[in-house]
Amino acid sequence: MVYDVQISREPIRALFDIKGSKNEVRRLLTGIFDNLPKNKNTFVLQKAKTLMFVGSDHWILKADLEEEDQLKAVLNPDLVSSSISVVLISDSLTFFSIEGYNAKDIMEISCPLDFHESSFTEDKSNFILANSDGFCEGYKDSSFVASSVTVAKDEKSMERDYEYTSKCHLKDIKDPEVLGKLAAEKTIRKLSPKKINSEK
Repeated sequence: MVYDVQISREPIRALFDIKGSKNEVRRLLTGIFDNLPKNKNTFVLQKAKTLMFVGSDHWILKADLEEEDQLKAVLNPDLVSSSISVVLISDSLTFFSIEGYNAKDIMEISCPLDFHESSFTEDKSNFILANSDGFCEGYKDSSFVASSVTVAKDEKSMERDYEYTSKCHLKDIKDPEVLGKLAAEKTIRKLSPKKINSEK
């Protein structure tokens, strides 16, 4: 069978395989990541660096290849304590992007995750990490969004502005009253604009 997909190899990245408890990894990565992923098959992204929690005290740190030497100096794999392991694996894992009409079919064949259409809606996404040794894990993600658009008018002008909130958990989004107040304040500040004098 022929599949209509385009598989692109992602650029080589700086990759570090880290094994250790959350406390040890937190100490090791102080100054690089403010927070660690909380659950298996989740990740955090900070300043173009990604920390993936594979599970069972196993982590993968991904960054641009140009940062490999700097990270190696900070993590110092040869001098870490015996209770933690840091191994440079930049040449061991390759990331691919799969796009096209049959991308879902390819992923269903090669990865043991639920790829039913109901798993992919406007507010849901799937993160998948796979390698050539047969590891293929991932997790589903969702988000909640609320917004408020306000219009204000005075004798000289009518203006519009907005405020929005987007969070992974419903309980974390801003209160509607707060959204409305922030949007209103931004809109009112725009009323009766004054022309800035030219510097010429």
